[in-house]
Order: sequence, then structure tokens, then C-alpha cells
Amino acid sequence: MKRDGDYGEPKYKPAEAAVVALVRPVMAVRRADHLGLGWAWLVHVAGIILAAVALLLLAGYESSGINSTLSEVLSRSFRAINELQGELNHPRGWAALAASVIFIEASVMLLAVVCMAWCSREEKIGISYVRALRRLMLLTPHAAVMVGVIGTALVWVRRSQWLSHTRVRIIDYALPLGALVFAGGCLWALWVVLRALGCRPASSMCRWPARCEGCGYQLAGLRRDRSCPECGLAIAKTLDKAVRTGTATMNGLGKWLSVTYQAVRRPSALGKRLQVMSSDTGHQRLLTVTLILVLMTVPAAMAGALILDRLLSGHVDLVKNGVGEVIVAGTVLGLMMIATTAGAALMIAGLTGVLVGWRQGRNLMPAAMRAACYLSGFAVIWSLVFWCSMAVFLVVMSLDMLTPLAARYNIASEKIVFFWHYAVASLGLLIYGTLIERATKAARNANW
Repeated sequence: MKRDGDYGEPKYKPAEAAVVALVRPVMAVRRADHLGLGWAWLVHVAGIILAAVALLLLAGYESSGINSTLSEVLSRSFRAINELQGELNHPRGWAALAASVIFIEASVMLLAVVCMAWCSREEKIGISYVRALRRLMLLTPHAAVMVGVIGTALVWVRRSQWLSHTRVRIIDYALPLGALVFAGGCLWALWVVLRALGCRPASSMCRWPARCEGCGYQLAGLRRDRSCPECGLAIAKTLDKAVRTGTATMNGLGKWLSVTYQAVRRPSALGKRLQVMSSDTGHQRLLTVTLILVLMTVPAAMAGALILDRLLSGHVDLVKNGVGEVIVAGTVLGLMMIATTAGAALMIAGLTGVLVGWRQGRNLMPAAMRAACYLSGFAVIWSLVFWCSMAVFLVVMSLDMLTPLAARYNIASEKIVFFWHYAVASLGLLIYGTLIERATKAARNANW
């Protein structure tokens, strides 16, 4: 390990970064930011190979007997390797292998575009993309761990037929348990990516010329005791850190409600307070609280929808028929909505940062990302709106009110339900994007 003269932290080599990333991803990617894309790509390839080995071992484990030994599992795995070699003797086999490699590499490159806003700084957008791509490649070994953990759980569920002497077999819950394990793995991977890609170096400073807070005029070369030649605002006031007060400290659910309400009500005022260049973790804390609330909201809404459905259908024995359904379906759907919320925040923030910063000649993704996090509480609000609309539809369908409408316009009732929920979700994304755009515009001249 070499020492970084600027920060006093050790610099990791590719192998060290790959190993440390499994247990401390934030430290690994921060101390490996000096690596070139070539070295990061080698770690990426090693991670894919490890994932392939894990898949082969799982294939051997699944095809062997209940009381199989390790040698039997390995022999089954080697048999699978021989079968793959036989497939590669045909042109179609090589074409399939090439298509798989292209798909994996294209997916990583596209994912880097989506995640670029999370790790972007006050620099050129191309530099931010290279950083996102390098960090994603260094995190590839996590894929092998995910495959091993999730695959082992799924194989264990499928091989649980030896419990058939009981009334309820685990094999009967193979699909819901598999979906739950998969959703948990996706959440874990998302958490690792958000933490690792979003970390900043031990020290960072603005590389852009200062701009006037009033009009955006570049103040490079002007004395501090002068005024902006464009709008007349005092330069000292512009460069005073107190101009951008920042947002309130996150120290409880009440403060989360206050910040969320103020951000949604006045997004431009939020943008004028954001300290985009300074080291601030308030936006990350607020996003974390939001994702936890989303996870808690979905099972509660599922339980409410189930109770309403049972009451409307005349079945009130919820303990016997509905508890397991709420726990499994609600948890899986909650984890999926967490991933959707975080992914939507990343994509909308990245797109907004590019569009707003295009004319500024400045990378505004950091401002857009912070605005997206502070506005993420809107996701909880819109989630409640979505579930209320679903409850309304349950009542409408139980009263058979859709049938005349469907017959009149010759549309299936299922399509009406789908398009209604699709419209509600799309409207929420549109409002969310508009709020982020207004906050980002107000933050475009931030010097802190």
C-alpha cells in the first residue's frame, strides 16, 4: 500500500481494493480512486469469474442428493463444466457467450450513467462518469457473494421436500421465499452501491470559479470588496458562507416531516439554501429515513387493502388466511419500492443536473442529487396516494361499477385498473422531477 500525500490515507492496489470492498466498500473505493479503468476492469472480470464459479457450485449442489458429500457436489459441478465446453464447440454456443459478455458490460456502463449523479462532484461530467464506472467495477465481487447467498437459499428451499411429513412444506413457499431472498439481496446491493459511490474524499474543494449568487456572473479576478459588475450584489456577501445556510439537521421524525414539508412546498427556497460544495450528509440521512418509511408504509398499506378486500367480500377471518400473505407480499413489495424510489431519485437527478447545467457550463449533478434526496419525502406522500387510489378501486370493483364503463368503451376492466395506476405513478414522477428542477435551478450558483 502506498500513501496518498494529499490526504495521508493509504492507496489501495487493485487486489487490495477488491478484497476490502467486500467488507468496507466506502473505504475501498475512496482509496482506489487513483486506479485507472484498466485495473478496475480486471477486478470486474475477477468478480464475474467468481460469480460464475459460485453458479457452477450451486448447480452441482442442486443436482446432487440430499446427503451428498462435497466431492459429489464438485463432481457434479465439473460435469456441468464439461457440458458447457460441449456447447461451446458449436457456433451458437460462442455467440451466446459473446452476447452474455456484451450484455454484462453494457449493463455496467448504463448503470454507471444512472449512478453518476450520486458520486458526481464539482468537475467535468466525463470525470464523474469515469469515477462512477471505476467504482462500480471495483464492487463487482459483491455479485459473487449475492449469487452465493441468494442461490444457496433458493436451492435449500427447493430441496426441502424432506419436510413433506409436516402439514405445511417449505417447498410450498418456494416462490415467495425466493422472491423475498432476491429482494433482500437487491436491497443489500443497492445499499452498498449508494454508500460506496456517494462517498467523498477526505478533502474536496471547489474547482470552479466563484459565481455571483444574484446573476451567476463569474467573479474570477475581482476583488472581494467590489460589487458584481452585472447585478451590483456585493462580492463579499456572495462569498460569505452564511449566504447558504444549509438545511436543518436531521435528528428525528419531526424534523424529517418539517424538512420534507418545506422542501415540497418551496423547492426554490430549498435550492437557495443548499450548500452544494460543502461536505454535508444531511441529504443522505433524509433519504435513508425516507426509504425506511417507504418499507414500513407498504406492508401497512397491504394489510389495509387486504382487510378492506376481506370485508367487502364477506371474509373476516384475517388471522387464518391473510397474515402470511401480508408479511411475504408486503415485505417483498416494500423492498422493491425502496429500490424503485432510490433508482428514480438517481435517474431524475442525473437528467435534471445535465439539462439545467448545460447552459451553465457546470456540472450541476451534485446540486440535483442533494435536491432529490431532500425531496425524497415526496415518495412517501405519493405512496400513500397510490395506495388510497388502490383502495378506491377495490371499492369500485366490489360494487361492480367498472363493468358498465368497460362495456360502454369496449375496454377490459383490468386495462382500466392498469392504466389508472400507471397514470397515478407517472404523475408522481412528473411532479417529483419538476420539484427537483426548480430546486436545482435555484442552486446553480452555489459557491459552498
